[in-house]
Amino acid sequence: VPPAVLVDTVHAAAASNSSPGPSECAVCAGTADMAYTHETLQCKRCALPVHPRCYGISSAAAAGADWMCWVCKDASGKGKANTPAVAAAAATAPPNSVRPSSQEKMAMYRGVSCILCPVQLGAFKQCTDGRWCHVVCAQWMPEIVIREVDELQCVKGVQQMPKERAQHPCVACGRAAGVSMRCSYGHCQTTFHP
Repeated sequence: VPPAVLVDTVHAAAASNSSPGPSECAVCAGTADMAYTHETLQCKRCALPVHPRCYGISSAAAAGADWMCWVCKDASGKGKANTPAVAAAAATAPPNSVRPSSQEKMAMYRGVSCILCPVQLGAFKQCTDGRWCHVVCAQWMPEIVIREVDELQCVKGVQQMPKERAQHPCVACGRAAGVSMRCSYGHCQTTFHP
């Protein structure tokens, strides 16, 4: 039985009380790309760790100590960052736990979900049509282009994805939410989320 809420590898590690390493990134998450990046940013609001290069930011120095990820910037700008749901989730966090807790982050990310996969937390950017997408999911889709600029709405091409790809369940999570990809080996029909 798949878990009720799917989270990315960085948040899954935090939920098991293992702290992220100094080079942890919610976009490249342990891939070979980590070897080429030495700067890491952490969102001051939700503690999301990313490499500036992976998230499309010129440098950690340019972002500054008060850097916020796009979801937190958007929530703060719209007055959704300090809702009663966020306060209630913060009040239920056990003492000495990793802050913010996964429950707090889920409350902060309310209304934000990836259009390509069912994973709830992670490094998001907004599509030109206003919907949200994980940066890593967008990188795996051939129809999608991420403009390498430090701006919110920089994911283009979502409308060009074939609609039938949204109907196939993923072999890893068993869900048909989002858009799946088919294995490119021969006539393999296996589908999975990016």
